[in-house]
Amino acid sequence: MARTSTGLVTGITIEVYEEPRTVPLSADYTKNTIQFCRDYMVLGQGCYMMATGDRQGEAGLVAGDERYIPVSWRMNDTAGSSGSWSTPPYSTAYTASQEGSLTTWVVFRKQVFDGQQWVDGSESEKTSSYTILVYSQDGGSSTIPGSGGVSHSGNTSAGDSGGALVFNPDGSPADTVIQILSEQDATALNLKNNTALFAQLMNVQMLPASQWFQLPGLDGEVLKIHIPLESALLQANGLDENSRKLGVYCYDPENKEWEYIFGKYDDKADAMVFSTEQRGIFALFEAHKTFPDISDCWTREYIEILAARQIVDGTGNGYFEPQKQLTRAEYLKMLIEALDIELETKLTTSFIDVDKNQWYYCYAATAQKLGIATGVPGGCFNPNDFVLRQDMSVMAVRALKAAGIELEDNGIQKVFIDESNISEYAREAVKTLVARGILTGDDKRRFLPRKGANRAEAAKIIYLLR
Repeated sequence: MARTSTGLVTGITIEVYEEPRTVPLSADYTKNTIQFCRDYMVLGQGCYMMATGDRQGEAGLVAGDERYIPVSWRMNDTAGSSGSWSTPPYSTAYTASQEGSLTTWVVFRKQVFDGQQWVDGSESEKTSSYTILVYSQDGGSSTIPGSGGVSHSGNTSAGDSGGALVFNPDGSPADTVIQILSEQDATALNLKNNTALFAQLMNVQMLPASQWFQLPGLDGEVLKIHIPLESALLQANGLDENSRKLGVYCYDPENKEWEYIFGKYDDKADAMVFSTEQRGIFALFEAHKTFPDISDCWTREYIEILAARQIVDGTGNGYFEPQKQLTRAEYLKMLIEALDIELETKLTTSFIDVDKNQWYYCYAATAQKLGIATGVPGGCFNPNDFVLRQDMSVMAVRALKAAGIELEDNGIQKVFIDESNISEYAREAVKTLVARGILTGDDKRRFLPRKGANRAEAAKIIYLLR
């Protein structure tokens, strides 16, 4: 029998020939697992519990194939907490309400494939349990121990293979676990087919389903996530470990597609970093996007990387128009999105020429509040004027400050022959960006401070700011 699977590298198809399986596979109830986000709980704080049955995601090939699926759970707390599941992922968010030991029982139901569908087996149910300790934050029975992601089978620790701990920026473990999404659950949710179509339409490469993950917990709680980039894993799946086109995407089950939600590469930690209050299924993608009119553009690399991160887009009909001059409003939008500055949609602005019905209103209001844009005499912002190179520099330095980003000073010094033409208010900003290698001037040692910046120039500066 031939199976065809198309790899992540476009155009490569692998043919695998094997004899069809005729012997049914049995399920082992001792491999049913109960997974907690850590090996203890804190009174009043939420934790995440997930149950996984042996071979639960199997589609069924031979009559007699077996699997276990979790169907219900209960705990021995005073509230008698309990619940049931009907579809994967089989998970529950739980908040401990009493100190001491807490035992969880999960019922797993055996199913047998009859050749057409899964049916409940004659030996239908097995129960696994695990006891976890609940500690008080305010001087309870014992000190809260160190945190760790733990998976359990019955009462026996099975290590932490079921999840990866989320770390805070200071390196301390957080209270949330990234749950690696199993191949079975990805299949059950039809994620593979939907993702393959998305990848083809959007020209993206992705890590395999075994590296997709989900964030448990309560909506509204902002988490900062670090995703380590393993060179071997990236290379094995056709992704460039040095690529700056990698981004974090969240799956939208309603529209059956992946949405880009940012993600910044941290070279010191060799990880992708992003903050989110969303909960759902996430994955890393490497997007590939270009434009027919940038093949000879000197900033092509920067444009393609920013396009992959959805920071810049074309101007229509698939073109980028790199020589087209940029307006002050367009540049402001690029700055705010590139530096991941939160856009505040309920703010108002005092700029008298910024209409609340215009697309850039929120950007102008956010920039004014944060001091990125102070406007021009007369209370105007001049959103549709071309952004001058010196003003582009001033807004960039202010935006870096607003985003809390400090760029390394490389000590670069340049003397422009037209330096006297730089306005007094912009000289320090220009000097700052020159010292960090972001501004270089032209081949005639000119900065051209009062010249309008084009889209190609802006793309380079925006990229280097990140």
